[in-house]
Amino acid sequence: MALENGNLPPKWGKLAPQTEKKLGSWMTHFSNRIKQYNHWAKIEEPPVMWLSGLHIPESYLTALVQTSCRIKGWALDKSTLYTVVTSSRNPDLIKKKPEHGCYIQGLYLEGASWDIDKGILVRQQPKELVV
Repeated sequence: MALENGNLPPKWGKLAPQTEKKLGSWMTHFSNRIKQYNHWAKIEEPPVMWLSGLHIPESYLTALVQTSCRIKGWALDKSTLYTVVTSSRNPDLIKKKPEHGCYIQGLYLEGASWDIDKGILVRQQPKELVV
């Protein structure tokens, strides 16, 4: 019945993070997640990680910190993540991961916008909640 109405069947919803997406959007998202996981498992970690495609992105970010601490000999409890926003808008142009950390894509801003030229947060456009 859910498929006939364009909704996500409950059993399928258990295969991915909780969402309110309709079936078509969910299928696109699920297909992209499978593509990312297959590339990671069969070839290598993608040069640009699509965080929204991970089931638990926090675990991936925690693993990045742990890996860097292990390589550098740093104390884990005194380490943290930091973010640098690049001017690159096309993830296909990035062919290599950084030595430590990662490039990411798929983040959204709610209640603000990003000025890519100045590299700062700015007021959101009227009637535009999510960027």
